[in-house]
Amino acid sequence: MPPTRNTAIQSLAYLFARFPLGIISFVVAIPLIVLTGALLFAPLTYTDPASQMYVFSWHIDTLNEAVICSILGLCVGLISMHVMNCLAFVSGRFASLMIGAARDHRLITDQN
Repeated sequence: MPPTRNTAIQSLAYLFARFPLGIISFVVAIPLIVLTGALLFAPLTYTDPASQMYVFSWHIDTLNEAVICSILGLCVGLISMHVMNCLAFVSGRFASLMIGAARDHRLITDQN
């Protein structure tokens, strides 16, 4: 049975609503991944004066500071994974809500 006008409109609405959600997820995920990586790899850069790191006003120039920064990177990584998992959950819930409603509508109209 061909899709009805309602399901086509609902699918189009899903696509238009999904685009900003994808942009928001991308904008949140990329800085979190980069921040985690930069903090984790701080012990590799603390000896090179050309690539020393600053975290806000904290200048990382000793091994102890770099190790503390790396441990902080692990904590930020865990928080980042939870934030990105939450964004994925919201995206999946939105998809199941929009697509599930269209599927349920098709099942009801197919039975008639």
